[in-house]
Amino acid sequence: MLFFLLLLVVLMVTDMEIAPLGAYQEDYMSRKQNNCIKGIFILLILMSHYTQYCDLGGPFDAAYWAARMHIGQGVVAMFLFYSGYGMMESIRKKGFPYVRRIPVFRFLKVWWNFFLAVLCYLVMDLILQIHYPGTHILLSFVGYKSLGNSDWYMFAIFVLYLLTFLAFFLVKWKDGMAGYIAGTVLMFLLTTGAVYWEIRMGRSPWTYNTMLIYPLGMAFSLLRPKVEALLTKDGLIYGAVFLAVMLVYMYSYIHRGDRFMIYTVWVYAFTAAILLLTMKVSFKSWVLEWFGKNLFWVYILQRIPMILLEHFGMIDRHRYFCFVIVFITTICLTLLFDRTVGKATNDLFAKLDSRTAAGQSNGSPQGTDK
Repeated sequence: MLFFLLLLVVLMVTDMEIAPLGAYQEDYMSRKQNNCIKGIFILLILMSHYTQYCDLGGPFDAAYWAARMHIGQGVVAMFLFYSGYGMMESIRKKGFPYVRRIPVFRFLKVWWNFFLAVLCYLVMDLILQIHYPGTHILLSFVGYKSLGNSDWYMFAIFVLYLLTFLAFFLVKWKDGMAGYIAGTVLMFLLTTGAVYWEIRMGRSPWTYNTMLIYPLGMAFSLLRPKVEALLTKDGLIYGAVFLAVMLVYMYSYIHRGDRFMIYTVWVYAFTAAILLLTMKVSFKSWVLEWFGKNLFWVYILQRIPMILLEHFGMIDRHRYFCFVIVFITTICLTLLFDRTVGKATNDLFAKLDSRTAAGQSNGSPQGTDK
């Protein structure tokens, strides 16, 4: 797996741009740059998930295992951070009418694609004679359980979308920055509550130990001008902040298994380190950008070829060749689902959006905000 990891590094350095001393990358929070970062981590997740289906004990696997164990749940940190950031940016630009749209145009739209993907896993399981209890199957359609697909991250996203709607619905009476701050503070509280609910339910730590990064992204949306003004004021300030973040990172990494809040400090430091890095380094690979842009389908479909190859006993005999098959098949499935299911879903919700807009312009009850 070390060779595949090195190929990822090659993609990262291809056309990479490093800002000169005293300068910074102005596009570090652009959609294109964010997609490149997400592309890096979704490929790491692809490799990580694949190792769950085979035993890797080759001489070139040790270095990969060390990197995988070090990053841990940090692979999803930037997904949650960018999601929270993007949500707050949309709320700030579009106001409460956008908050009203979250249950349908964020939650339901993503859930519908997830439902159809999980349905494919259910059909595959039936063909392979893999059986689950009825309750397990129903809970799988919200990501609480799994039919072989990746699940916990989607459940976390669904919960966070609903909590976002609740938080900003409760503060709709407050306009402007005060309302955004109140909503973000409430999101921290509600997300913390959701985390401790999952702990009480006996859920595995990886299902909740990164959820608080989402409201961190929302907070960064509000604080970004002040943060940039501070960091770009002087190169020494940037260097001092980066050093402080790395010190916190190293200390919290050593103790991240002690308690949940220390783990949260570690993933916050990890996120901050990536953010500071992207302020100086810009990734330009179109391959990484494509994977980041198609993050959802790559994430949800990648286990299909893994399960099939394991079922037919091919992975243990040809583990590295099978990874190439998984990689190519995942790309093909992503293209197929994006151009069929994804397009149909986008068209469906675009029509629903146009009807909603027409209702608003006609002054119908569904178009009122009060």
